[in-house]
Amino acid sequence: MRPLVITGFLLLILAFGCRQPESAEEVETRISKSEVLQRLDKLCTELPKPEGFKFVRKSISGNSYTVSLSYDFRAHMSYDKVYDFYRRELTSLGWKPGPSGYSEKENQQVSVSHVEFGGADYSLYCAETVN
Repeated sequence: MRPLVITGFLLLILAFGCRQPESAEEVETRISKSEVLQRLDKLCTELPKPEGFKFVRKSISGNSYTVSLSYDFRAHMSYDKVYDFYRRELTSLGWKPGPSGYSEKENQQVSVSHVEFGGADYSLYCAETVN
């Protein structure tokens, strides 16, 4: 009985833990069907980007409280320069510093983080609290 339980548990991990990322087409389809994602797509698209930021991909995530869209970029610049750029630009656009490094405006949050996967160096995170 015990080997059967362990096997079942491992199959669940494989089924849910090894999901492939959504294709660009799947992401665009989901955005087109959601008002919240459309607002976040507009926000992420219209935010200023440092010179040299090259778009890699966008992805959707969230939980029961937040819907988020991340834009990933390739850029050969230090995190300090990228962070300073966004701190300055977001402040000039009326965003306020929030907890955990996010900038906030009404029920939306923006942050930038250094990443190292899939050819991306930075991720611009745009989120909206829905509950």
